[in-house]
Amino acid sequence: MKVKQLIFSVLIALMSLVWASHAYAVNYALDFDGTDDYIDVGDLDLGDDYTVEAWVYVRDSSSRQGIFSTASGSAAGSMTLEVGAGNTGGAVNRIVVGRGDSAATRFETNNNTLTLNAWNHIAYTYTYDGVSTLTLKIYLNGSLVTTLSGGGIQSDNNNSKVIGQGTGGTQFFNGLIDELRIWGDVRTAGEISANYNQGVASDSDNLLAYYKFNSGSSTSLTDSSGNGNIGTLT
Repeated sequence: MKVKQLIFSVLIALMSLVWASHAYAVNYALDFDGTDDYIDVGDLDLGDDYTVEAWVYVRDSSSRQGIFSTASGSAAGSMTLEVGAGNTGGAVNRIVVGRGDSAATRFETNNNTLTLNAWNHIAYTYTYDGVSTLTLKIYLNGSLVTTLSGGGIQSDNNNSKVIGQGTGGTQFFNGLIDELRIWGDVRTAGEISANYNQGVASDSDNLLAYYKFNSGSSTSLTDSSGNGNIGTLT
């Protein structure tokens, strides 16, 4: 896949906006350098049931890298969506959803789930029963990969939510991210399959935040959902 980099003047040396082609369109995406780039989107209220999805172009899987995180260290109520190495020795190219608390659980797909240096669409749904159990479903390119469950707590907290960074202010993402959507409900398999390869309406029901990475000003990233969850590029 050919990716032409276009330096976006307002981002200067912090990040670059790149011209990238993925499955459903030729579109803009944001290039994260894997060193210190991330986006702070403020304290989004996720609740007990939510979905996070995004197109990602992963350059390197030698370490775990954050796509979206509510985490501050392993603070209670934290969750991270990451890619790369899991907790098992020799683990590579995995999708990892981490729960931050005293157990610090990692829910992981098998090795080589992802394709390096290519566009992958990742989605995960999160359900908490309000008592002690959480259920996760992880999707790749519109298809369910795995369903996992275990002990849990509500994943929301008062931490700033971030794009391109993982647990505890580290695990920076190395690659491109596009079309990141955060939903305030558990999307069905049919909804994910039908919409992963196309845009969605900005006023879609339960759409909490929608980052197309097509527009912004200075170091701000537009939230196309209309809910005002503007991202700050760092």
